[in-house]
Amino acid sequence: TVTKEKSVLEIGVGTGRLAVQVIPNCKQFTGIDISPKTIMRAEEHLSVHSPILICADFLSYNFSERFEVIYSSLTFLHIQEKQKALEKIKAQKEAEFFGSIQEGDVVLGTPVRFAAFGAFIDVNGFDCLAHISDLSWTGCKECSDVLELGKQVEFKILKIDEENKRVSIGYKQLQPKPWDAIAERYNVGDVVKGNVVR
Repeated sequence: TVTKEKSVLEIGVGTGRLAVQVIPNCKQFTGIDISPKTIMRAEEHLSVHSPILICADFLSYNFSERFEVIYSSLTFLHIQEKQKALEKIKAQKEAEFFGSIQEGDVVLGTPVRFAAFGAFIDVNGFDCLAHISDLSWTGCKECSDVLELGKQVEFKILKIDEENKRVSIGYKQLQPKPWDAIAERYNVGDVVKGNVVR
């Protein structure tokens, strides 16, 4: 989703017909196209907006900046070229994601699917794993006992493995620890009932 805080890249910017609608709604707009004539027309069409326009092949061009949003309106790419383009877009998005997070950060995430071992959470378009042991201090049998699919909540980043493209996050780390409240609930000498759990 394009917002005022995000940098945007359009692949195959053409004459800028789509870009003119996007530019006012983003922080910085960059367009790339392989045709010099097309870039010239885009410069004329978008002159009042001062976008960054690049005349080059997207597949071979090395970008120095990172983009939060990358899109293309091109529909006539060869299958092989399309696959290469998608792989490059994915790599750029991954680089942007890993460059924006650190262990200990608190992020918003949306549970997208549950498994026996944990929940897969969408964090800015990247799948992160919240292990079931990191969902509740008191333990849970199923992820649905704690989380709801599609409901966005906060998670803490526990571990980042950029080489293997894995991010571990936790939900319980942002929740109060049950034993922290024991001193408020009980006094020395109180007689209480409890269940043997193991």
